[in-house]
Amino acid sequence: MNLNKYYSKARYKNGEDVPGEQAYNCYASRIMPYLISVRGYPSIIGTTTGVFVGDESGQLHDDWSDFAMVYYTSRRNFIRMMSNSPTKGVYHCEAGLERAVLMPSSSYSIER
Repeated sequence: MNLNKYYSKARYKNGEDVPGEQAYNCYASRIMPYLISVRGYPSIIGTTTGVFVGDESGQLHDDWSDFAMVYYTSRRNFIRMMSNSPTKGVYHCEAGLERAVLMPSSSYSIER
């Protein structure tokens, strides 16, 4: 589970004037082939609309821009993604992303 908060204006060192989300999307398009090569697949991506239940003083209670759920076929593949991601284009991520939270989790089936 990824939570992302974008700068309203990207913080490029050259002063390029684009929204933070656009800058981050440049990074995302560059990293996607590597994500798929380690068998990671975005499964749900959406815009956050607020917090319905939760402690307003908690660190995760914030004005997030969007979220993404990414499925990995194994824990090993997730670790490969986190430890060996290409750095080309990471400056787009840094310019556009104000903050992020990455929460690894596991999934299971609910039996009836």
